[in-house]
Amino acid sequence: MSLSKLTEQDTLGSVGVIVSTILIKWTGWSGFDPLASIFIALLIVASVVPLVIDSGKILCLDVGEGKEKEIRDALAEVGHRNAVKD
Repeated sequence: MSLSKLTEQDTLGSVGVIVSTILIKWTGWSGFDPLASIFIALLIVASVVPLVIDSGKILCLDVGEGKEKEIRDALAEVGHRNAVKD
């Protein structure tokens, strides 16, 4: 994830807190605070999901279909060799 995307999410989280504080001040209803917390939690989840997916791919040794074919071809070629100097 890029630094600008993280900065954008941090800024949106801060704006959410500021807006909820202003709305609580104007209306007196404290329910805006939990709404802002849910908004921030959704931002965090949105940033974590791609990281978890990428980590899972790395742990499962997922190299993509194109690279997988190259690896299989290389291993098949190595399997057909009779000697080191072949």
